[in-house]
Amino acid sequence: MSARVAAPLVLTLIGLACACSGAPGAPPGGRAVATAAPVVAQVEAPPALRLPEGVRPTAGALELTIDPRKETFAGRASFDLTLSAATSTIWLHAVDLEITATSVTVGGAPVAAGAAPVGEDLLAVRLERAAGPGEARIVLDYRGKIDATRSQGIYRQAEGEDWYAYTLFEPLQARRAFPCFDEPGFKIPWRITLHVSKGEVALANSPVEKEEDEAGGMKKVVFATSKPMPSYLVALVVGPFDVVEAGKVGKAGTEGTALRFVLPRGRRGELGYASEVTPRIVGLLEEYTGIPYPYEKLDVVIVPRYWGTMEHPGLVAMGQGLALIRPGEATTWRKQAYASIAAHELAHIWFGDYVTMQWWDDTWLNEALATWMDRKITDRLEPSWLFGLKRLGRIDGAMASDSLPSARRVREPVTSRHDIVAAFDGDITYVKGAAVLGMIEGWVGEDRMRGAIQAYLGRHAWKSTSAGDLLAALSEQATPASAQALRTFLDQPGVPIVSVKLRCAAGRAPSVGLSQRRFLSAGAQGTAPERWEVPVCLRYPAGTVEGRTCATLAGASLEVPLPGASGCPAWIVANAGATGYYRVKYEEKLLGALLGLGAKGLSPAERLGLTLDLAALARSGDEGMGGQMGALLGRLPALLEKAEWPLVLQTAEIAASVRRHLVAAELRPNHARFLRRLYGARARSLGWKARAREGGEAERLRPILVPLAAISGEDEQLAGEARRLALQHLEGKPTVAPDLIDDVLRTAARRGDRALFDRILAAARAERGHRERARLLRALGAFRAPELARAALDLLLDKDFDPRESTAIAWGLLGDEDTAQMAYDFLKASFEAVAARRTSEEAGYLLGAGAVFCDEAHRADVAASFGERAKKVDGGPQVLARALEEIGACVAHREAQQASVAAFLKTQ
Repeated sequence: MSARVAAPLVLTLIGLACACSGAPGAPPGGRAVATAAPVVAQVEAPPALRLPEGVRPTAGALELTIDPRKETFAGRASFDLTLSAATSTIWLHAVDLEITATSVTVGGAPVAAGAAPVGEDLLAVRLERAAGPGEARIVLDYRGKIDATRSQGIYRQAEGEDWYAYTLFEPLQARRAFPCFDEPGFKIPWRITLHVSKGEVALANSPVEKEEDEAGGMKKVVFATSKPMPSYLVALVVGPFDVVEAGKVGKAGTEGTALRFVLPRGRRGELGYASEVTPRIVGLLEEYTGIPYPYEKLDVVIVPRYWGTMEHPGLVAMGQGLALIRPGEATTWRKQAYASIAAHELAHIWFGDYVTMQWWDDTWLNEALATWMDRKITDRLEPSWLFGLKRLGRIDGAMASDSLPSARRVREPVTSRHDIVAAFDGDITYVKGAAVLGMIEGWVGEDRMRGAIQAYLGRHAWKSTSAGDLLAALSEQATPASAQALRTFLDQPGVPIVSVKLRCAAGRAPSVGLSQRRFLSAGAQGTAPERWEVPVCLRYPAGTVEGRTCATLAGASLEVPLPGASGCPAWIVANAGATGYYRVKYEEKLLGALLGLGAKGLSPAERLGLTLDLAALARSGDEGMGGQMGALLGRLPALLEKAEWPLVLQTAEIAASVRRHLVAAELRPNHARFLRRLYGARARSLGWKARAREGGEAERLRPILVPLAAISGEDEQLAGEARRLALQHLEGKPTVAPDLIDDVLRTAARRGDRALFDRILAAARAERGHRERARLLRALGAFRAPELARAALDLLLDKDFDPRESTAIAWGLLGDEDTAQMAYDFLKASFEAVAARRTSEEAGYLLGAGAVFCDEAHRADVAASFGERAKKVDGGPQVLARALEEIGACVAHREAQQASVAAFLKTQ
């Protein structure tokens, strides 16, 4: 729950103060002036969500005194304003700030004013008399809190004996750091000044302009006026950082932009891969956009945790677990994780920073474009990673979310705080948004898509935009039809399923019959006859060559001729290259032909896409595949023949996914035996430990297959080895790759006793490193013995552990059928206490905990237990609605599929 703005009981009355003198909280050389002038009492309804249009900031200045060792800070926020009409109240955002002085001038003349909190996050600055229109200035002195547990606003973190301060403001946390006009459309230049200890580094978005020593061991750091940016992109850090130039020259891009890494003291030796690859990423982004890196500098600050990662202009944040890799630990998975996330955050420099969305309903303009770009950049960096192919699994997950009746639109109207938080929906805003952009690109071609993107960026440099601006560029540079097709995927929820029938009547040229409808999860009912303009691209044999044609399926059905096909084609691929954001349902003879082609005739992406569609059809109970999950399990051995590792990953997920809700207790041994037969030999061959000179595929498959065989496959050999390796790790003698330590500890813990639990807990209490401590806490969430699971849950309220790390315990226990009920009961009874130490986003995730169940009794209990609680958490109602629908879909899926899975497993 958001805290209210704190203010003195008596409204502070400010008169003739000049806002520019001195630093906040009266540091050396400055003072805050207040006069007791009467302020007219006025009653004005506060804005419901968006601030009134009549007051617009044109420039902002912040002056902050920050000591990372302290729990509070002092600040002064100043804004130049334009008043479009006479006004008596200026509304700003502020949360948990104590306003100590207020000054307002209009047209250069002072106006007595006072500030008071209103509601959860508004600040009303009341003027003695209505003033304006014209230019105005407002100055607010205040005190605020430095967060130590929730990584929001200005937050602090200890690293050994050192303390560091960081910021994270997106979407609604800048108001915790300074009173502001906290909306993305208010894009203004900022002037930042920091007062910090002489021994500390202070950095912000723009370069340091000057530093001056002050009394008391302090210094004043003044930064150059920034490029225009909204409040959520303002950033600063303070602490005893090491500042390291990247690569060999400390430069990046065609303009030679200064590129440095800012990291906790003593860890520069872990920057090897990040330092090497980051300049390459910047160069590839410049090459694609045709725009040199647009800011004066690029500092990459290494923040404590993954979710502090953020695209601040000039001060991009990357989590320690991503960026800091010890020598010898730069595995393919670690490299790929850093490269793809760095590509995403750096893509935001162009998509979000240089050009910014006007309002949160177009969050996708930031996130979908950056997600689409990170795939392109990562594939360019290292094609052997097959990152684009792996991304198909993420798109499949987005389609699963999109098949729920409550699925939100990519471009959803935002009319509440809940909607703002929900706009950062990973499946829909990020992945679906990127997928539909990729579909349009696959249709119009890379060159025309790139032309549209460059036109969009060039036309709106340093400005704010909406969806119509990108669609206009696409219409001009590609085709109006492509813009209209994209709009149909942005402005309505859901994913289409395209049914395909081959028609080869005597005396007529062959054709394909296409039809569309919304694809829905098991048991769901549609509410409207949704229609998309679906660009369907077909691939087929045409004599001795390959035929290809694309058509727009805009209505319920469409007949598509097959150019060049002289006879009836033996097969049809209805999602060529697997670039389309739609499911495909083939008639039985076409499906059989495609499965027969296998790796000989289908591209890796098409083969993986077909597998994912078959699994989705089986999960939904669609008549395709006979609606039988058991039949799909039987096809997995054939699908694995000559499969690239992303397809192996997806088959493993399909094979393992049935256990939780479709496999009765008496058939679990059969299911484990099936997994061992399918993956056991290969997993045992790989083993937990890497071998010298083994190929890259082994490195990719080991973290997938070995834990699967050891845990779900109940392989005694691998499980026993995991316990031995876990004990070695606890003794400080790790012998497995870092990618596997989590799985080794988790595998050992599942069968672990009190002695092992106590050893891991003691190690967690003694550990000072965030990454290792979080890993140990995750392991505590894997114990299945009831008394140990309960002891692990109690740690969620243990004040000795950082809640940002201990939450993983809950998810580990919820993820196992033997401990899920205990974990759910604990969260239900202790939700307020657990949520109080976590961000609203983290609390929102906990509201979805009940989605692990698959029965109507739990569905009713989740609704009753969390319905009112969800209203108090930003984005909570949307999370709860999705969880309830997921339970309902699971119930329908189980009723339809449990028998077919049982029949199959009885043969194993």
